[in-house]
Amino acid sequence: MIIAGIDENGRGCIIGPLVITAYFIDEEKINELEKIGVKDSKKLSEYKREKLFEKLIEIGSYIQEIISAKDLNYLMLKKKMNLNEIELLGISKLINKSNAKIYFIDAPFNPKKFKEKLALLLKKNVEIIADHKMDEKNLVVAAASIIGKVIRDREIEKIKREINFDFGSGYVSDEKTRKFLEKVFQEKKDYDFIRKAWITYEEESKKIRLKKIIDFI
Repeated sequence: MIIAGIDENGRGCIIGPLVITAYFIDEEKINELEKIGVKDSKKLSEYKREKLFEKLIEIGSYIQEIISAKDLNYLMLKKKMNLNEIELLGISKLINKSNAKIYFIDAPFNPKKFKEKLALLLKKNVEIIADHKMDEKNLVVAAASIIGKVIRDREIEKIKREINFDFGSGYVSDEKTRKFLEKVFQEKKDYDFIRKAWITYEEESKKIRLKKIIDFI
């Protein structure tokens, strides 16, 4: 029986896409995930994730919804969708176009409400097992988190090459990212890979404007 794990990567970043991944594997092969060292992607080095990525696509398969920052801005600003709604829609698309019997999902909000809302978007009857921190509790979800992290990191590196600037991870907790944002605000650049619909974007803009005023004084 084919089962699937679904997880997201890049939900809280300010630069780059949101990646939602469904990883599929035969239930009889789950022990292989443990043997190769699968765990939550956040607990693995970049080198280890890349190695596991190659092994995971040998013993299973995956599909993804990659939602660019430009599309996120459109959905949030024009369509007035919040991040939970966007992620819910992306997850439903993955399930509707795949054929697993059971889906283990890292729920982006209250698991009970998540399952209720997801059921309204599904075109088939499947078993959904959703909870918080499923990437830590379930090996198939952890596998999805690894695949998604590798793909998202590659997308981030692609952006860096295009603009010839290393802005770090794309999270505001990263000093390189904050310095890049400061440069963007100062030069009044308009990059479509930045999530302008994020509250974080406005907060960082205010901080930088305040810093300029203080420095001027």
